[in-house]
Amino acid sequence: MRRRQSATTATPAPTPARSPPAATASSGPGETCDDGNQIDDDDCTNACGPASCGDGKVQSGEECDDGNPDDTDMCISSCKLALCGDGFVQAGSEACDDANDVDTDACLVGCIAAKCGDGLVQDGVEDCDDANMSDLDMCTNACKTPACDDKIRSGDESDVDCGGSCPACPLGKACATSPDCTSKFCNLGTCEVPKSCQQIKTADPMASDGTYTIDPDGAGPGAAITAYCDMKTDGGGWTMVFKLSSGVAGDANNLWNGAALNESDPALLDLKKSTKHYVSGYIANYWNKGGVVITDVRTHVYKNAAIQKFWKYDGTTTTSINWFTNTRLTASSYPDLPGGPFNYYAIAGDGANGRRWFINRQYGGCNVDAGWLIIDSAPDPCTWETNVNAPALRILYAPGVSFTNWQTAVDNNQIGFAEVFAVFVR
Repeated sequence: MRRRQSATTATPAPTPARSPPAATASSGPGETCDDGNQIDDDDCTNACGPASCGDGKVQSGEECDDGNPDDTDMCISSCKLALCGDGFVQAGSEACDDANDVDTDACLVGCIAAKCGDGLVQDGVEDCDDANMSDLDMCTNACKTPACDDKIRSGDESDVDCGGSCPACPLGKACATSPDCTSKFCNLGTCEVPKSCQQIKTADPMASDGTYTIDPDGAGPGAAITAYCDMKTDGGGWTMVFKLSSGVAGDANNLWNGAALNESDPALLDLKKSTKHYVSGYIANYWNKGGVVITDVRTHVYKNAAIQKFWKYDGTTTTSINWFTNTRLTASSYPDLPGGPFNYYAIAGDGANGRRWFINRQYGGCNVDAGWLIIDSAPDPCTWETNVNAPALRILYAPGVSFTNWQTAVDNNQIGFAEVFAVFVR
């Protein structure tokens, strides 16, 4: 390797031509000079000619003289020793020589050709250069900034051009976290359809309330369904399977026990009052069957999408009917509820009077009737159950922390009157 010039050293100027020595008295014909000695590196060579750069003899002022005009060997044509920065590429030793100290062009300091991976960013050619062989940082192996369409896994992507800060990955692609997936569920590094809202919550504790696709029986014959997941209440991971809106006609018991209704309508997958009821096929197809295990059930009544009252039940080994009973109750908004007594605690309730999902303490005439919850439709033997002629169906509940006298609460405009009743499983 040739010596590198300092940044302030200019390219050496050619050695000035020397004036031929004056002919001596002893110069003969054909001689330019004759200094009468056998010294070949003075001003007159032994061939009686004037010394000059390129004559193959190193005279005073020359660093070298190889007798040729080749600027790619160890001695350039100006009789100077070749070195990096002289503007000439020394064969076998230098890849380039642009006679400057700039490291952002095609020839680096050191007379090395610039290339991706050298840790120096070449102007107009490279976006970046981090001198490593990883595509999974902010500079790819091609010295380009990672992009979501570069056809490689780069940057923070979990798979090729998806995941991380790129669009979510489809099923079967690699993932690091659940947000990397369109299914919002990453299982052991692969995007999959989750079986439940609880599985989503477990995989991603920061998962938010909203609509998700789940497949309750996994690889079983059942098709995946779209469901609303409550990811915040009581630890999250709750799947909504039933939603009734007040003022929308229907029998709440028949709806629960009937076929799926409006299951594919995404507009119903929230906690707001709607113009239609929502019944998921989950109730009939997966309630503790088909490999699905339900451990807990919650019922809520809502106003303005906010929970007003709740009831929580042990759902293990239950059917879609027998879970709704005081013996399965594990928590509620009413401290007095576990103690009863009850004349009704059932989804079917008092069917003759249109009183469904009925949790009631006592009868004794309309002015004595008292309880905690009723979803009512015709017939209406008592004025309290119409809540001053509100259209059916009507979702009424005790407004305080204990049972209420239905008639008194309605007459005093203190009755709990919900916009939505919903059932969740986990």
